[in-house]
Amino acid sequence: MAGILVPVDGSENSMRALKTAVKHINPASGTKILLLNVQPDVPTAVQRYLSEDFIKTYYDEESKRTLADAITLLHEKRIPYLSYTRVGQAAEAIAAFATEMQCDQIVMGTRGVGTISRLLLGSVANKVLSLVDIPVTLVK
Repeated sequence: MAGILVPVDGSENSMRALKTAVKHINPASGTKILLLNVQPDVPTAVQRYLSEDFIKTYYDEESKRTLADAITLLHEKRIPYLSYTRVGQAAEAIAAFATEMQCDQIVMGTRGVGTISRLLLGSVANKVLSLVDIPVTLVK
């Protein structure tokens, strides 16, 4: 088993999804939780005024802050995990990551921290469902 992907955006819903995944994992099986935080792109107009190192540090720090509670929970429960950061559109990044890592399943919240565009384009969870061919468990 490659692992169970749990996208984490810092919301209560993503933490509920993580807790659900933890409840259903058997640590003896060797299955890992793969935590993924997707950071939105820094707008191109802003990028030209910032160094690549500054932008990378920004993404790393924001992701570390966002994943902190999830990592603490997994340490407390002694669940093996790996954490990752990607940059881009959330649904597309989650789907690409799941394919790249050959994840067995995705467990994610139905609502997270997002923008008004979600109302116009559909939720990240709905987009992920349409982009992947692996089981997706949605947690409300």
